[in-house]
Amino acid sequence: MDYELVSILSQTATGIATLAVAAFLSFQLRLQHKESVASAQAELTNGLGEVVRDIYKDSELTDIYLRGITEYETLLKEEKHRFNIVLWTYFMQIQQLWETKREEEKVRSYANTMLNTGLGVVAWWGNMGQYVYPGEFVIYVDSLLNTD
Repeated sequence: MDYELVSILSQTATGIATLAVAAFLSFQLRLQHKESVASAQAELTNGLGEVVRDIYKDSELTDIYLRGITEYETLLKEEKHRFNIVLWTYFMQIQQLWETKREEEKVRSYANTMLNTGLGVVAWWGNMGQYVYPGEFVIYVDSLLNTD
């Protein structure tokens, strides 16, 4: 009988210890996930800043960008390619930030800032942008265009 009692107490203690370890690990995983998302958001925001810096560091790219945001269709083939890459990169960063489902106001602000920069950006979105991103993100950006 003493062995049975010891066995039951041991199994109960083991069960409680297992639950405690599971709760601790769950807490740690949630904390790690939050830190990971925060780090990714900071990295994406920095990426957007790099796109902007690249535009203004390179005078030729600045010229292409300034003409592209107003008259996308008038860009030469090579210029259009460079403009496409700049906007694709910018919106890709926004899309990745949007996928975290956090910082919704920041995402909306970044997207609206670019979409309201000039008619050339809207033309780019219609000619290229909406075809290179996942459907749900396209619907999101289209909804921003339709609210203005």
